[in-house]
Amino acid sequence: MSSKYRTSHTTDPNFVFPFVVTAHRQDQIFVDPIWGIKIERILLGRSPIPPEDFRGRLDDVNYKKIPIGPDPFIYLVRRSSLIFAKTFDQNDYHLERYNVPPNAPSLVFEYRLRESNDSLGPVLTLESVLV
Repeated sequence: MSSKYRTSHTTDPNFVFPFVVTAHRQDQIFVDPIWGIKIERILLGRSPIPPEDFRGRLDDVNYKKIPIGPDPFIYLVRRSSLIFAKTFDQNDYHLERYNVPPNAPSLVFEYRLRESNDSLGPVLTLESVLV
């Protein structure tokens, strides 16, 4: 199974990025990409986009899990909602937001599947170019 994926993006703020994951150690994954994806870094060209602390609270904290099975699972994440958990447990969470410029010519997302706080998959890469 590949660990590098390619896509293209537009300037539309509602554009969705496809984060592909596969089972690692466990057979269930978080339904919500906020918990299911651990961002290692996002590059704009060769420059990292720093995360910003997101101090908002979520109206619907969904820690539910679903079976992943042998096939890839794709988390669809809107460009305007690149918010992911840095850390979390059943009582609290610390979120990070990534602001991606709408006209970014190329982006590289390095991320991991987070099966739980104690289990992270290998680094996966999503490369995207502006069309």
